[in-house]
Amino acid sequence: MRTCYIILCICISSAILLSACSDDSVDADDTVREFTSLEEALRNPTEVRRLNLANSTLTSLPPEIGEFVNLQELILDNNQLTTLPPEIGNLSSLNALSAQNNQIEYLPPQIGNLVNLEAIALSRNELDSLPSEFGNLTRMKTIHLAYNNLTEIPESIYEIPELDRLNVENNRIAEVPARLYTMTTLRTLTLRGNRLDSIPAGIGALQKLELLWLGYNNISSLPQDLQQLPVLGRLDIVENPFDHLPEFIYTIESLQVLELQYTGISDLSNDLAQLTKLRELDIRGTPIPASRVSELRQLLPDVEIRY
Repeated sequence: MRTCYIILCICISSAILLSACSDDSVDADDTVREFTSLEEALRNPTEVRRLNLANSTLTSLPPEIGEFVNLQELILDNNQLTTLPPEIGNLSSLNALSAQNNQIEYLPPQIGNLVNLEAIALSRNELDSLPSEFGNLTRMKTIHLAYNNLTEIPESIYEIPELDRLNVENNRIAEVPARLYTMTTLRTLTLRGNRLDSIPAGIGALQKLELLWLGYNNISSLPQDLQQLPVLGRLDIVENPFDHLPEFIYTIESLQVLELQYTGISDLSNDLAQLTKLRELDIRGTPIPASRVSELRQLLPDVEIRY
């Protein structure tokens, strides 16, 4: 099941990345030509807006990549890159950069020159840190850093004032720092598959948070101020060592999807009926008995209960 989830994320992440950059600063005209050959694109580099070099067996990018001064979208997925060249910093018009499934170990400080960048996907690489200059990317809305070697959320990310989505799934992060709660524009926070054993109080400051993914950690409790999140629609605590669902969860009226699969939760309160917006409840792999599931289905006739 988890493998299917990973494959799905890989397949759609580039599309999500580019869709995140759909405001007026990006040419939304689908008739704009997408170049898939670096050699061809370099014949007239100032005319290139979209460059897709995915699956090109690249081990490095030439310095000439810096000639694409009007480039808006650059896709480098599924190559063998170990870094990006300093000349990447010349791409001052770039809105979206995807370099997933490479072997990138570090980013050059010149990445901070991409002041128009709004979305970046660097999942499935070998990054253990980001340069401090990454914090210069003040227009950034979406960051995907899943499946890297991060042991903490990079400090430079906290300098980005209006971040909307942060995905640091499947790294080696052991702690959620209080500073994360200063990022009050976050709508999606993905912390799945790390080494977390707790979520500290203060998360209630993230008043715009809609999606919270905490699965595959070692978390056994949640801070009570989670109930202060007024638009939280999805909560994932999959495969964490919970033995019960905290009572205050039943008061989060905005919840639409509750993912509890493969936890130790053995029963759920009838207070679930208070969650009038709930549409999906996943309790697969829990010790909740089938007889209780039948009762819950009668209690919640409009909720899809997966068991």
